[in-house]
Amino acid sequence: NVTVEHEFELDIPPLYHYCDTTTCKSIVENSELWLSSLRQSNDAMEGHLLRRLIHEALAEMNLSQDVAAELTDMWDTWFFQVDCFATCLSTEKDLLSQWRGYAANGSGFSIGFDAEALTKLEFTDGPLLGSWANARTQLYYVEYDEQQQKEQVREVFSDMLPMLKILSGQRSLRNLLQEADDQTKAKELGKVKARTEVAHKLFQWVPQAYTIKSDAFAEEHEARLMAIAPLMPKVHRYRTRAAALVPYLRLNISAGDRSPIVSVRLGPTNPTPADVIRSYLRGHDMGHIEVTTSVASYRG
Repeated sequence: NVTVEHEFELDIPPLYHYCDTTTCKSIVENSELWLSSLRQSNDAMEGHLLRRLIHEALAEMNLSQDVAAELTDMWDTWFFQVDCFATCLSTEKDLLSQWRGYAANGSGFSIGFDAEALTKLEFTDGPLLGSWANARTQLYYVEYDEQQQKEQVREVFSDMLPMLKILSGQRSLRNLLQEADDQTKAKELGKVKARTEVAHKLFQWVPQAYTIKSDAFAEEHEARLMAIAPLMPKVHRYRTRAAALVPYLRLNISAGDRSPIVSVRLGPTNPTPADVIRSYLRGHDMGHIEVTTSVASYRG
């Protein structure tokens, strides 16, 4: 899986966000992208496939049942303590399945974004709070191949192996926590440091849970601009989707030295003339943005 960090100088191809006309208008006029909670996405297994792969990797390592159980508990604690907020994109600019699924059956738009500029966006409502104050968005590309997914998990646990050996075959981590008042004894056992390092590595790995999907979704060629954080009443906003109340974070796309928007493509069933879109964009200081029309011969 490819993670795009913030400090880089790479020629990364544009990414495309498919949306209906109302959402496109909101992005342009409010200069915002919304990162919505992925726990309420259209994939019922969102974020959960990784847990099965973790179980399989732990079984291959022949760890004691106590340690394997504690690692699973540790993962669950992190996973359910925080939420993942994302804007979903595609590497494909004119993909029929995306038009049909996310752009109002082809009547919406595909907005092209500069991938590097996306990673530099700031939260509209200011930085996150507390220990999350330095949290930033990162760009991830979704992995659909199961063998590649398994290899990623093996690599992570292989890096943890020295620490896992310290823990395996001794008293459970739960018992160690109960003895936490006796810091000298705990440190002598070597488990406090090992557990802390394992917990830290698992926490850093939480975003990967949302970059592993079934190959049934492979045709989407998805990338995700994501932020991991617990719900914060003073920071998160809420919108409705059908009967659900969905939390989201706002990203400001007007700040910085250049707009992240590089193109706008009309869907195959969008009735708006292209020159109207060009005029509309000029009215919002976006006259430089390329406007095209889908080549998909789809009537809806």
